[in-house]
Amino acid sequence: MIDTRPAEIENRGSAGHWEGDLINGASATGNLVTLVERNTRNTLIERTSTKEADKILDFKSKFMLFLEFFKIGTILIDSVF
Repeated sequence: MIDTRPAEIENRGSAGHWEGDLINGASATGNLVTLVERNTRNTLIERTSTKEADKILDFKSKFMLFLEFFKIGTILIDSVF
């Protein structure tokens, strides 16, 4: 939960802590699935035309493959996942 994460993560004091989200486009123009590293602001973005949970989880799994190249401490995913 966001409200219970340690101060080190909250104040962006160290790298390796990621946040995921789904950004909805206007008027059915599509959506963006994002993962952002809180300290370095490294960002992974994928466009999708759906908000269906199973499709979004497919993108999340795809992101996990990329994350092996980055430092990982925590990953906080918005409740939409």
